[in-house]
Amino acid sequence: MLEFYAAHEKFDHTLNFVADIIKNATDCVGLDLAKVEWDGDSIDLNNFATKTMRELVLENNSELAEGDLKDLQN
Repeated sequence: MLEFYAAHEKFDHTLNFVADIIKNATDCVGLDLAKVEWDGDSIDLNNFATKTMRELVLENNSELAEGDLKDLQN
């Protein structure tokens, strides 16, 4: 578990901070950032994608179209 506090920072600072901690920890234990095995899956930790909730909903719900989300904000 990780808990930290940073006053007056934007969300992208927090995202980058956590990504750096994960990358650093991975490197410290001698794992390859490009191929970390977890529960049978291979994970590339070199690139952390940032997506909006709208993008994630559409990506994971093929029955929905952009127009279905017209009343929702990003």
